[in-house]
Amino acid sequence: MENLDYGVIGNCRTAALVSKRGSIDWFCLPDFDSLLIFAKLLDEEKGGSFHFEVSDEYTIIQNYHDHTNILLTQFESPEKWRLEANAIKAEDDFGVPTSSFTICTFWLIEALFVIGEKEEAREIFEKMISYSNHVGLYSEDLDFQTKQQLGNFPQA
Repeated sequence: MENLDYGVIGNCRTAALVSKRGSIDWFCLPDFDSLLIFAKLLDEEKGGSFHFEVSDEYTIIQNYHDHTNILLTQFESPEKWRLEANAIKAEDDFGVPTSSFTICTFWLIEALFVIGEKEEAREIFEKMISYSNHVGLYSEDLDFQTKQQLGNFPQA
C-alpha cells in the first residue's frame, strides 16, 4: 500500500483508520487487543474494508470537525453531494460522559489562543465565565445540558 494518509477515529478502547477515500481499512472491535474486523491496510486482497463505491468524478474531502474526533468525509460531484461523519462513541464503564472537567475547557481555550484561534478561544472563554457561581468560583465539572456546576470547588 503506497498511501498511508489515514484519519483515525477512536474511543480510548479501540480505533479505526479511515482512508482519504472514506473506507475503513483497519478496525478491531471491541478493544485494541481484539481480532481485526477490517485489515485492508495489512492485506489489500484478504483484509477487507467497509467503503462506499463512487465514480472518479467525485471529489473527496476529509477533515476533523471543529476540534473533535469526528472525522468528516465529503463526497462531491457536479450533481450529487454526500457527507459521511465517522466517530466511535466514547463510552466507558460509567457510560457516555454528561459533564466536562472545567479545567480542561480552560486548557482548550489556552491552546486555541496559542495556535492563533483567538476568536474561538474568546467565544468559549466568554461562555465559560458566564458559568461561575455568585462569588466567581468554578466547580470541577459542568453538566453539558443544564450547565449546572457539579463536584468540588478546587479554588476554595
